[in-house]
Amino acid sequence: MNKVGVVLLNWNSAKLTISCIESLVSGTMKPDKMIVVDNASTDDSINEIAAGFPDVWIIKNKVNLGFSGGNNVGIRELNRSQYDYIWVLNNDTEVDPECLKIQYDFMENAPDVAGCCGKILHSDSRNTIWYAGARLNRFKLRVFPIGMLETDNGQHDLMQKTSFITGCSMFVRGDVWRRIGMFDEKFFAYCEDIDWCLRAEKQNFEFRYLPEAVIYHKVSASFGKTKGKQTIWKIPPLVIYLSERNQLFLIKRWKSRFGLLVLYVL
Repeated sequence: MNKVGVVLLNWNSAKLTISCIESLVSGTMKPDKMIVVDNASTDDSINEIAAGFPDVWIIKNKVNLGFSGGNNVGIRELNRSQYDYIWVLNNDTEVDPECLKIQYDFMENAPDVAGCCGKILHSDSRNTIWYAGARLNRFKLRVFPIGMLETDNGQHDLMQKTSFITGCSMFVRGDVWRRIGMFDEKFFAYCEDIDWCLRAEKQNFEFRYLPEAVIYHKVSASFGKTKGKQTIWKIPPLVIYLSERNQLFLIKRWKSRFGLLVLYVL
């Protein structure tokens, strides 16, 4: 029986991917299958990952398909084998040993829930919150994360319904992926998870935030440059372009002409 399949997207970041895989195989419950989709890396990523984890299935894309297209390759493969759960997980994360088991046990006992996401903490400051659920504002088509940058003192330790699960960690039933469809590849990167959650909501699917399922995120690891004790963040122009362009894609898809006018006035 195919229970849990994990999709990890790699692009010139073998060390991050290997660290993530190590945390998954060290868990009290291990995935039944892990797929690493390599987005046309130009380094030795594939050989490094394969050498350490011969059981991990590696798919090499000929071109960089972005976050949406790259993850879709892995989701599509797991869908073919009818996995019960498909976990899309950023490769710049490490998961707590109990994370997978907590998510799996919860979903097995909550048949009406489509998917879930755990509490995501900063990897370099493990008591700082990155995600503790989120509110998706349907009028502005913006996501407002709960608890972001707060010190974690247990203030967000209540399991609750959430309208948005982040693409950083989406633990979703396989049949939900098959019913809703995968990420829209037009987005390439950024906002595709918002679009997907809106499509899920349109079909009356519900998500949950699970605070006991802990994930550590090396936030924007590929964009950070360390200088002494300070980290200087430089956002590439492409990231800014994609974020703004994709916000317009969301507006065009989910807003009426009247809604567009009001949004721009605001």
